[in-house]
Amino acid sequence: MDNVSDYTVGPDGALWYVKQFAPSGPGQIRRILPGAGQDTIPPAPIVDLSATMQAPFPSPTASTVTIQFTTHENSNVKLSIHDLRGARVKLLFDGLVPPGPFSVVWNGLDDDGHSVPASIYFVHMVANGKELEQRITLVK
Repeated sequence: MDNVSDYTVGPDGALWYVKQFAPSGPGQIRRILPGAGQDTIPPAPIVDLSATMQAPFPSPTASTVTIQFTTHENSNVKLSIHDLRGARVKLLFDGLVPPGPFSVVWNGLDDDGHSVPASIYFVHMVANGKELEQRITLVK
């Protein structure tokens, strides 16, 4: 396939892709369905929307970053920042959250109150056993 700029496997098991035609022209979103007697793409896992997490903003950031998430039921939430090795840098929140939007701000400090170096970090959230992650780029 020429001029394909992005692709993903959809929940229907189809391969969805973006085809670009010309630098200034329109593109198309297309899909390839698995056919009978052919190799099939395994179906995507069922999506659990009991909690969602938006991309942290601003990112990149030189100081603070806001992490927003939404729960759709009372949820035990643990929110933490991890470095590229997976080591926990900062525990941001650990407690019960009612349904609805919620936000937490990270100021670029670790659990000991020290400023962390510029790098890529991950916000890791566990809500009622469901795990979500988003990336943060911290510049200094």
